[in-house]
Amino acid sequence: GFLNSLGDIVIDAIYDDFELLPEFRNDLAAVKCNGKMGYINRSGSWQILPSWHFCWNFRSEYALVQSARGFFVINQAGQIITKLEVQDIQLFPDGVSNWNCFRCLISNATDGLREGCLDWHGNVVFPAHHRRLTDFHDGVAGYSDMDDSLEALWGLLEQSGKIVKPPQFYDLHGFCGNLACAGQKLNRDGWIDSYGYVNVR
Repeated sequence: GFLNSLGDIVIDAIYDDFELLPEFRNDLAAVKCNGKMGYINRSGSWQILPSWHFCWNFRSEYALVQSARGFFVINQAGQIITKLEVQDIQLFPDGVSNWNCFRCLISNATDGLREGCLDWHGNVVFPAHHRRLTDFHDGVAGYSDMDDSLEALWGLLEQSGKIVKPPQFYDLHGFCGNLACAGQKLNRDGWIDSYGYVNVR
């Protein structure tokens, strides 16, 4: 459920638990009820009835949703704007303030599944060339061509595809301003031993 800054309950705790922390974006929050997801307004009334397998929080005036038929972009009235030809979509981070694209798994004809970025209308913003991407922050993202493991090395690239830094970091996250948190080395057990901050340009 939901409470205000004084700790008063304003919407009863009647919703199912799910992977994404529900929060109000554009006065709507994605919640799960009896196994289906939809969106409620700040009074707790359904704005978009629970009919989806999964819903993401709204970003700007749009949100991503998933059903048995695939992935879609909807508006605040619940109308489908775009059907997306993707295999999977990552959960949105909280730290991105200037969303103009989202990363997803896309089938690449020559290399199989790769991560790329689409805009809200399904247009390719960044092609699916690399195995893994972070989200773009002010036109810069982390990338890796290795499988999902702690030993994967990450580099930095611009939205144009230009490589800013070749893969050399163990993990990249926490983008803020001109800095990103980067793993510097592994310990004997194969875990990241230390972190520092790198310039992203």
